[in-house]
This record gives sequence, structure tokens and C-alpha cells, in this order.
Amino acid sequence: MKYRSFVQAGIAVLTLASSHAFAQATKAYEHGVTLTLTEYSEGEVKETNSVNSSREVNTEKSTFVTSKFSNKQFLDGLVEDGLISSISGWSLKLIVSQEGGLPVLYIVKKGTDPIDVSDYIGFETYDVVEEYSETETEFTNGNFTDKGTWNERGYSEVFVDVPGFDTMLDGAYYSKHSYSYEDNVVQEFEKEDVKLLSANLYSFVGVNTDTEDEIESFVEGSAAVGSGKLVDFIISNPE
Repeated sequence: MKYRSFVQAGIAVLTLASSHAFAQATKAYEHGVTLTLTEYSEGEVKETNSVNSSREVNTEKSTFVTSKFSNKQFLDGLVEDGLISSISGWSLKLIVSQEGGLPVLYIVKKGTDPIDVSDYIGFETYDVVEEYSETETEFTNGNFTDKGTWNERGYSEVFVDVPGFDTMLDGAYYSKHSYSYEDNVVQEFEKEDVKLLSANLYSFVGVNTDTEDEIESFVEGSAAVGSGKLVDFIISNPE
């Protein structure tokens, strides 16, 4: 059996879709997300003039103005948009149910309900290719297990939309996954675990269309999804 693709299984990294599948307490993997983007805009043109008895030389020069866009700038944008009052204690997380259900991007803070931010940031993956390893075991007592790992490569789109930074980026991605399933007929239970081990979205390029001077700037960079930890994920008042 070929493993379900990252997209087909509904566990594409930082999907554009929004979900409230976690309205009740559920076991889910919480993954840290790290944004590393750089914005390049055109700098001010500086002119110099040199005149002597034999000639006049006029020179114009400009240099790129660079700025970083990371998790901090993303959270700052959420503050400016009124979603949160301060960035203190908040962090960007990808939440994927233990059964491999649709992932959702949240910001989380200890002692506070998580907030869905999929209207502000999201990723899609396309044209997935896979490599995988799988082992199925059938026991004489009727029990069955299926375990394996798979890796994926493909290309992706990323969007970020907060005040002052509105961009759609194109790039590539590589992800690692594991899967296990147990059907225990003796003890009468079934157990499934689908886990994203890590993901790297890289070589992103695009433009920021929400600049102060309304002149597009160039954006490049990457995003990384770390290994997940199993948590009890709860939304107290889902929509």
C-alpha cells in the first residue's frame, strides 16, 4: 500500500483551509513553526556632483533596503489588526490530529484559548512525490499491525496577510512522516497514529503588495515545521 500523500491525507503543512475539528478535547500533535523571510525594497537614490575645469560628473546610486519578517513580525501584525493585544507569550503552531486529520494554524499561549490564524497565514503543497517503507504484520491470533515511514517532495504556495505585509510566495518543500496502525482483536481495540516528523518549505519568492509607499517589494525565504509533541488540544468556544 502506498502511503497517502501529504495533501491527500489532509496533513499538508500550513494548509490554507480553516477547520474547527478540535471543538472537543482531542489528542493532537503540536508543531512549532518558524518563519524566516527577507524583504528587499528599493532604497533612496543619492546624487553626487563633481565639477572641475575640464568636466562635470553626475552620479546616482541606490542600494537595496532589507528587512526581516519572522514570527515576531507576524505576531506584531496580529496586534496591529486587533486579534491580540500583545505578542507576549504567544507562539505560532501547526496542530494536526493524531489520526492525521486536517491541520490548522493557531497561535497558542499558556492559560489562554488558542486562536485560529489561518486567515492570516497558510501553505498549500502540490505535485507530491513520495518514497516510503511499510511493514504489515498479521498474527496467528488475528491481530494486525501496519507501520511505516514516508518522505515527500513537491512545490508549494505560501500566503501571509497582516497589516504591512501581504504576499503570496512560491517555493518547494520536503517533509518526513511516520504511520502506525494496530487492530487488536484479542483486546478489542484499534489504534492509529499519523505523525509529521518535520517539514521544510524553502526557496520561496514573491512580492509584498502592502507597503507604505505602495511600491511592491521582493520577498524570499523559508519556513520550517519542527517535530510535534502530543498534547490535549481544546477549544473552549469554537465557531
